[in-house]
Formats: sequence, C-alpha cells, structure tokens
Amino acid sequence: MMLGQACRLVDTQLSPADHESAPRWMRTLARPRLQLMALVLILSSLAMSGCGQEPTPAPIPTPTIQPTPTPAPKQVLEGTHYSISFDTGSERQLLAFEEIQVGEVEGQLLVFSEVTWLPTWAAGGHAIIERRSVVLSPSLDPLRYDVERSALGVRSVWVAERDGQAFNVLNNNLDWHAPVLASGISPAPEVLLEDSPSALPFALLALRYTEPGEGSIEAARRAPQSLHVVNVLEDLVVSRRLTLSVDALRQSGVIGTTALDGHVEGGLNPSFVFFVRPTSRALHSVQIKDYRFDLWMALRDPRLREPGELIIQRLAERPEIPQLPPAGEAARLDITFAGARNTELAGTLILPPGEGPFPCLLLHSQDGMTPRWDPGDRFAERGWAVFSYDKRGLGSSKGEFDRGPLDLLSEDIVAAATMLRQRPEIDPQRIVFVGLSEGGRIGALAAPAADGLAAMILGGAHDAPIFPGLVRSQIEGALAIHYGWEPPDVQSYMALSISQWQQWLFEDQDEISLLGRRAGLRALRTKANADLATALRDRTSPVLLLHGDQDDWAPVESARALADAVGIGGEGSPSQDGSLLWVFEGLDAELGAPVGPLPKAWAPEVDEVIFAWLEQVLPR
Repeated sequence: MMLGQACRLVDTQLSPADHESAPRWMRTLARPRLQLMALVLILSSLAMSGCGQEPTPAPIPTPTIQPTPTPAPKQVLEGTHYSISFDTGSERQLLAFEEIQVGEVEGQLLVFSEVTWLPTWAAGGHAIIERRSVVLSPSLDPLRYDVERSALGVRSVWVAERDGQAFNVLNNNLDWHAPVLASGISPAPEVLLEDSPSALPFALLALRYTEPGEGSIEAARRAPQSLHVVNVLEDLVVSRRLTLSVDALRQSGVIGTTALDGHVEGGLNPSFVFFVRPTSRALHSVQIKDYRFDLWMALRDPRLREPGELIIQRLAERPEIPQLPPAGEAARLDITFAGARNTELAGTLILPPGEGPFPCLLLHSQDGMTPRWDPGDRFAERGWAVFSYDKRGLGSSKGEFDRGPLDLLSEDIVAAATMLRQRPEIDPQRIVFVGLSEGGRIGALAAPAADGLAAMILGGAHDAPIFPGLVRSQIEGALAIHYGWEPPDVQSYMALSISQWQQWLFEDQDEISLLGRRAGLRALRTKANADLATALRDRTSPVLLLHGDQDDWAPVESARALADAVGIGGEGSPSQDGSLLWVFEGLDAELGAPVGPLPKAWAPEVDEVIFAWLEQVLPR
C-alpha cells in the first residue's frame, strides 16, 4: 500500500490535505520530486505492480556479518532524539538536535533524520538544517543516500547511489563553484559516515550489533567486524575500511550499554566509540576525540576549525530551540530595493545615534550561502551607518541564487549604492563599498560602473582568472591543506572538477542533471568570463586592496601581481588616485573576521588601516 502511494506521488504533487494526512516519510520524499522518483525506481523491483513499469532487479548486497534477529528497526529508531555537543577543552557547547524517523516498504527501510543547528551556530541566525534519508536493503546495506544542507532558503545536496558493486556520489555543494560527480566508488560501503555530526550512521551501525555468546567477549575483540565506509561530504570521495569491535572494559556510566570501538583507515576522524543497549540495539551515545568538522562547516564558523570532542547523546524528547539574541543596540531598519533585472533584494540599514546624514559602509557578504553581513555596533560607534543585504535568492531576497552569477551580483552593488544615495539618513558623497573574498571580486567587477561610491575596499583580489586560475589555486591550497592530499589526489580531484567543468562549458551547457538532481552552470560561465584587471583599470573611485598573507583561497602573490597590473601602489605608497594594497601578516581570507552568526568584522589592526585610508581619500 505504501509503495502504491509513493508511485502515485511521481505523477502528482501532494495537495495540502494529502500532505497533512500522508506519513512523514512520504512528505519528506515528496519534497524533491526527482529524489522521490529515484527512490521509487530503486524500490520498484520489489513490487509485483507499480507505476506501470516492468520491475528491474536491484542489487541486494550482503554485509560482512549478518545481523542476528533484532527488534523491528522501526520500533528501535522511530521518533528518537539526540543532542550534539562539542567540547574544545575549555567548555562544552551544544551544537544541534536531531530526530530520526522510519518508514518501510516491502522489507526495505526508509530512514530519515533531521539535524537542526542552534541559531548561535547557524548562518547569521538563519536556521541550518541537515536532512538525511537512506534506503536500506533487508541486510541493512544502503542503496541510496541523500544529504541536504539547507540554509537561507536554498539547499546543498549530496547523493550516493548504489550501482552494482560500486557507488556513484554527487556533490552539489552550493558553497563550491559547480557540482562534482564521482563514479564507481568501490568497494560499495555498508556504512555512510560524514564529518558533519549525526546520530543516524551510528544508530544504523547499532542495528548491526551481533551480541557475543557467553564467554566470547575476548573472541569478539580478537576478530572485529569489517565493513566499508564512505563519507559523501568529502570532496574527494573514497571507500575506506572500517573495523568495529566490542570494548568490554570501556564504560559509559549507563548500566546495560555495551561499548563498540570503530576505526576508519584514513579520513579526518579515524576513531570513535559508541554505546549500544544490546537487548534493543538502540544507540545510547557517541564519543569522538579530536573531532574535525567538514571543510565547509568549518568555514562558516572559526569555532569549528579546531579539533575537540564530539558527544552525541540520546534524549527522552526534543527540547525547545533557543533564540539568537539581538546583534546590537543600534537602530536597524529593514529595507528592500530593486536590484539587477528589477529583482527585490532585502537588507538591513544600521544607523549610529545622532542626526544624519551619516557616511555609510555598503557591506557585501562572502562566498556561497552566506547571509547579509552584520558587524554589530562596531561601526555605528564610529559614527558610520552600515548597509548589507542578502544576495539574490538567499534569505529574504528574491530571485534565484544559482551560486551567484557575478554579472548580476555586481549590478546589484550599483543598485544598492543608488538606493543609498537617495536615503535622507545617508551622506551621498561618503558611501564606501566593502567586500571580502567573493564580495571583493564582485566589487572589483562593479568598479567601472560604481560612480556613486566614494571608495571601494576589496579583500581577496588576484590577477589570475577566477575560472580556472583561482579555482586551481583553491584546490591546491585550501582543499589540499584541509584533507592532506598528496599530488596524485590533487590531480584526481582536478579531473573530477575543473576538467569536467571545462567540458560542460565547451559543450555550451547551461544546466546538467546528475543522479536525478539538476544544477545550473551560469555562475561558472560568468567566472570564466570575468576580468578583474580590466575592471579595476577602469575604476571610478579609489580602491583599497586588503589581503592576509595566510590566505589559502587567493595567494598573496596573485594580489600583488594584480595591484602592479592596474597601477595600485603598495603599503605606504598609494597611487595617484589614492589606491593602495595592504598585506596583513598572520591573517587569512577573512582578515581575522569570524564567519559565523556572531557580530563580525575584521581584526582591530584592519580597522586602523581602513579608517586611516578613508581619512585620506574621502571628500570632506
């Protein structure tokens, strides 16, 4: 019956009434229609009648050790709740809560989890939600696995799908330049375990627990269970061996639990321990020492960049999610304006106390799915107004995000400056654009048309083309450093990413479909066509280029080459129009600014350089 319902969903969308009456697992599957279709294709082989198609046999892998009879997985997993905490040694902080739900179709499990990050760890206070769904064979092996990371109204997606004795994995991370498809990952995994914390993989591992017979603890320790594991969030996906063994000496402090030690050959988090109640095979808790988060979560918040202990703990029920406190006490006005192509964009204007008109900093957010930039009251206390807005398609701004085509984003900057010049609170002669990383590149492209700006402050500039030159530097620098890649690994990833992307552009494709998911390529094409040097030569206002010498995403040598090419002077020697490059020792791409939800601005020494420069170049 449930399969029949699922098949009908392929041809029609759920009505509001049907949506409310349908089981939760079906509502979840119905969200991305293509994902549902893929799941139904996997399951159709088990049905004698389906959606009008002939059944196709699906591979049913055999685990290394067959689980012994167990309570019904639905009974074990359904409605379970977990807390996720992180201990850096100085304090233990709560990160997120997770809930697991279960459906079943013809002997195959459909298991879902939803991880809700606390606002204090989210994107500008906007909820970050990770949803995982896995289709399991009767032997508890994954047939398809989907991870969705939602923030600001858009979703990054990772998909793993079994293909014979291997897996294909799609990485459609919207914080990266374009999707990456890795095919033929083998051996096929029995476990899917990411570097973004979730109880789900450990709860599924607990179902595999084989209780030793009387007196066989030592034997179990000598012969650990052998499995294979894949981390779908890893940028270069590989299949690794996982060994799982009973640790009779380890205690959790909870009577009736058994400790299982896991060790993965390689990866960021090779060792973990989790505690299971043997009689029910219910997961009680997980502990991972020296835990390292996946690269893209660590980029969002510097607090996640250093290793610490990860603790996942089962709860009796899901608690209330606390709210984020206000970013500051200065007056904040919600403002909408028409951006490129008349798209409505939404932002916040922060005003200092007193009577205007005030000088104004126009702040642009950084790469990927980042919200409007709120620095708290830091600049208002200096007498400056601040305006920042959500990029098109993110948060409260309308339009399509589509990884942010640079041409439209640069036109949005000009439109924002035009709007600010008409505001009575703002001094129209003293509006200054500020952008770091992607914001800096977009600002550079807007320089010839931004005559409404008195000055521009740009971080992360470089002379190489954004694609493929800058992307190659980011792979060889940031990604290779994070993962510890050797040169062959770098070349393998180059082939999966840059080489494939160049082929798509050569074929003049604007959109592709991979593993049932669609992705646009327009933003990648605009990066291939962008020319920062030409734009900065035609600048209509003085430019301050800022760079950290520890920037892994844009080499400092490239910034110096750009400054030379466009006639911008070095530290202490500005060009004739006042333009200047300033390199900070010991700072990275964010120039010391946190990228999480807290009020953020750069390091204090950056303040001193910026405001000293503004005193020199702004009209009085």
